[in-house]
Order: sequence, then C-alpha cells, then structure tokens
Amino acid sequence: MRQHTGWTLADYHRETVVPLALEEGVRAAIAASDAQVAPGPRRLLRLLALHPLDRTDTALAVALAGECEQAVRSHLDALCAAHLLTEPGPGRFRMPALVRAYAGERVGIDVPATSIRQALRRVRAHTGTAVPARALAA
Repeated sequence: MRQHTGWTLADYHRETVVPLALEEGVRAAIAASDAQVAPGPRRLLRLLALHPLDRTDTALAVALAGECEQAVRSHLDALCAAHLLTEPGPGRFRMPALVRAYAGERVGIDVPATSIRQALRRVRAHTGTAVPARALAA
C-alpha cells in the first residue's frame, strides 16, 4: 500500500486489503476492544461474522445467538459501546469490514462447530434461506 500512495482503499481488492490491514496492528486494536466485552457479546460478534452481509438487525442477531431479545439487545449495545458495531438506525447494526474479518477469524477458534451449526439452523428457520457456505470461510 505504501507503493501506491495515490490509491484509495476502494482501489484495492477487498481480499487483499483486509489481511494487510489486520497485519499492520489493526488486529491487535480490535482484539483489545474485543477483550473488554463480556463473553456473551464476544460470542455474538463471532456469530454475526457468519452472516454474509455486513448489516443485520436485532431479529437476525437473536436468531444467531439463540438467546432472548433482551439479552441480545444488551450484547449489541455492548458491542456498539466497544466500537465493534455501529447502529445506523434503531435496531439495525453494521459491522465494519476489518472487525468482520477479525470476528471471522475468531469464530472457528472460539465457537464450537456444533454451536455454529445450530446458529446457522436458527438463521435458516428465521429467514427461510441458508447462510452460504462461504460465510464459514470468512
């Protein structure tokens, strides 16, 4: 990236930029924020990375987490307070690309495969569609 100082982030292919950015200390910064949230919000962050879109709503987060809406809303609020999610509108959430990449790396490490499969089943039941298999490679 230093060789192309005139380029914007949009000029780079996403699969190139994200790993580079995570290697340049961003991963450590995200990990520090992640370490400050409780286990419930931390687990939800990882499960949100399974969804193929960077945007979600409370209902989908409830389906992923398999918890009551009040608990999930508390988790979402904690993730927003830690700057790991943003809330562009009431009940609507966005995960920045680098946070998403970090959470995608962590989901297979921190969440048992059986829990991931259960979360994906709940999303399928909620939306009527399956989460693409590529979501697991994120």
